[in-house]
Amino acid sequence: MTKENKCILKGPCNYIIWFHEIKLEIMETGLIQFLGEQDPMDGIEVFNATNTEEQKEIIKQNAKIGKLILNSVCDEIKAELTDIDSAQLMLKRLSRHKVKGKNMAYWINELDSIKTNKEEGIYDVIKRLEATFEYMEGEKYFLKEDDKMKYLHNAIPKSYIRRFTYKEKDTFETIAKKIKSDLNKTSLYEGWKSKEKYDQDDPMEIDMVGKFKNN
Repeated sequence: MTKENKCILKGPCNYIIWFHEIKLEIMETGLIQFLGEQDPMDGIEVFNATNTEEQKEIIKQNAKIGKLILNSVCDEIKAELTDIDSAQLMLKRLSRHKVKGKNMAYWINELDSIKTNKEEGIYDVIKRLEATFEYMEGEKYFLKEDDKMKYLHNAIPKSYIRRFTYKEKDTFETIAKKIKSDLNKTSLYEGWKSKEKYDQDDPMEIDMVGKFKNN
């Protein structure tokens, strides 16, 4: 995530967006096993000198994820994690901040807060919009395509969105796909870190979306 758009967990008010972003960061490191049902740290003593090489590597990877998590929460919430070494257990502890039953006003406020004025931040903004629309629909709040397009248009720089010509059959999904394709090409030309892998239908990522919904 770009520094400008990095989401810091403050509590129930932004847990959903925070969890989506931290999930993508963990996936980006390749350490997706820390999001599975089984805790990779289960039964491993962190300060045990007799750990095997495999266990030492798991401890090292766990520390990387733990740092990602701690750097993405506010100081008050960090205090809730001082007794935990396992990154997996950190995520489970933080899930207490998820609250269901949000009203439409909450979701409108969330959508209004998603925006960037830099081209490098557009990809993250689109992913946040997609996650928010998905959760709204899961709670039976549905937006018209015109409204989704309005939020997309307002969330990214006008100078960028005006490059695209809308067709009558275009939807938020089709425009978002065109934008991400354009950004992946631009990232190669201008030296950004490409995030193209997030758009591939990776079975492991599809499985994680299901777990994300049930978290």
